[in-house]
Amino acid sequence: MEINNLSADMSDLKDITGDEIFLKICRHFEGTSIYFSKGITRDIQKQLILADYDKGMSYKDLAKKYNYSEVWIREVCNNLFKREDKLLFPELY
Repeated sequence: MEINNLSADMSDLKDITGDEIFLKICRHFEGTSIYFSKGITRDIQKQLILADYDKGMSYKDLAKKYNYSEVWIREVCNNLFKREDKLLFPELY
């Protein structure tokens, strides 16, 4: 299906989602503005990293899979553990 007169962003969205899903999105959000925060994708990716870590993947393998440094992967995992500790043992902080 050829859809003409789209902005560059809308054309990219159509290319990524395909015609049918693109039209569903347009119908659902017609007349509204949508902002995709960078933080959302980063948070989702952190959740995926932690899920893979919980399955036993090493820091090195996670770094390769997600194309991040091993140091950053360790930070993601360690920050989660610190937050959980604060919730479980607030008297220590």
